[in-house]
Amino acid sequence: RKKKGSANRAKARHRVAGLHEQVANQRKDFLHKLSHNITSRFGLVALEDLHVAGMVKNHCLAKSISDSGWGAFVTMCGYKANLSGGYLYQIGRFFPSSKTCSNCGYINSNLQLSDRDWLCPECSTTLDRDINAAVNILAQATAGVAGSNACGDCVRPAKLSA
Repeated sequence: RKKKGSANRAKARHRVAGLHEQVANQRKDFLHKLSHNITSRFGLVALEDLHVAGMVKNHCLAKSISDSGWGAFVTMCGYKANLSGGYLYQIGRFFPSSKTCSNCGYINSNLQLSDRDWLCPECSTTLDRDINAAVNILAQATAGVAGSNACGDCVRPAKLSA
């Protein structure tokens, strides 16, 4: 509400800029601490390659997704995993991690985003969507890092970074 060009407006702009810088520093500090904690405790970090730009288009979730700083977190995990001798493995965004039964491998193509639990028609296992996705991501990452080629020879795991 200050007049344009006034000294009080300039002071108010500096105060607001300081607050924005403080929030940005808090977010960056949190991401650094979290990525260091994860990469120092675990040798293999598996993450999904999420389509953040598409997720932000959902007006209900856009602010929460933007505030989380997913891209910066993946970048930090990547270089910190390399520094500590670990691996960062990113699962492709089209891998059906929550639609695949972690018990038998059945893919439930009819699963909606609102379905948080589902029953596998093949093996009759009740699956929680998020826990099932985490199990499938871990299985995909371990298979990708410690995989073998068509001849059965071991393939040296490649260090992947964000």
